[in-house]
Amino acid sequence: SSRQTGSTRWGKIRKAAVAAGGGTLMASGAILMVTPLHPVGHAMALGGMGILGTECEAPRAREAMNRAKERFTETRQAWKDRRMMRKAS
Repeated sequence: SSRQTGSTRWGKIRKAAVAAGGGTLMASGAILMVTPLHPVGHAMALGGMGILGTECEAPRAREAMNRAKERFTETRQAWKDRRMMRKAS
């Protein structure tokens, strides 16, 4: 049996739930990015984008996700480097 996710009542409810959950996770992550917990914020924002990406297959969404992954990797590395410098001094 073929399921059309977006056209049924439950499909619309699912889409709304995914949008709300992903959006909330992204917004929470954005807020945490400016706090001392910024690595957690990046991870949360990335998770939110991943959740939203399950409903969106647009190339722009994939590009944004790739940029976010790169940013997260750079931030995580800078954080590790800073910790190593603190331990060395």
